[in-house]
Amino acid sequence: MLDFIPLPPWRYTLLGLAGLVLAVVGLIAVEAALPGRLPLAPCPLTTEGGPAEHPSRYTGSADAYAGPGPHPVVHHLLAGPAGGGPLDYYEGGTPLPEEWDAGDSPERAPLVLCEYVIAGGTVGRCDYRPGFDGVEVTSLPLVRTTRDFRLYEARTGELVAEFELEGTSGCPDRMTYRSERPERVEQSADPDELRERLRPFVEGRP
Repeated sequence: MLDFIPLPPWRYTLLGLAGLVLAVVGLIAVEAALPGRLPLAPCPLTTEGGPAEHPSRYTGSADAYAGPGPHPVVHHLLAGPAGGGPLDYYEGGTPLPEEWDAGDSPERAPLVLCEYVIAGGTVGRCDYRPGFDGVEVTSLPLVRTTRDFRLYEARTGELVAEFELEGTSGCPDRMTYRSERPERVEQSADPDELRERLRPFVEGRP
């Protein structure tokens, strides 16, 4: 694992963006559904919408989405390669409150949140130097993103809510990656805004 440490602030060429922690391209993909097996989650593998993947691995194990909240949520991030192509599941995503987490029993969570990354144009650059004794400067484009969120009932695959949030973050103070160096840095959505949009469905009574 390599750890990038930022150059002084004057080296950034941001366009007035807020500095929030953000997701980056190049994260390690997590397990996706294999041929002949149930889909990993209800999340459609396209940014164009479409029906949920149902049945999925949650269908026979998830608790009913009923009664008073909070209703635990499992969160999946889906993205495709920079040049376009099929979507896959990735680690990360806009953080959710800890009290909404499904804990050690994600298969029982009554709600599944699917987060889709829709990349736009370049709005700035993020300059870093490698950690330790490295002197090479790495300059990555900061890319505007829209985050499309779809909330599903895990057991039935029914769409509960869908909305979009614009990315608002700037360059992170520190960035790590596990394999290949990322080609760009993507803006992330505001976690507080996401929480408020989801609160009626997670903490309320369906």
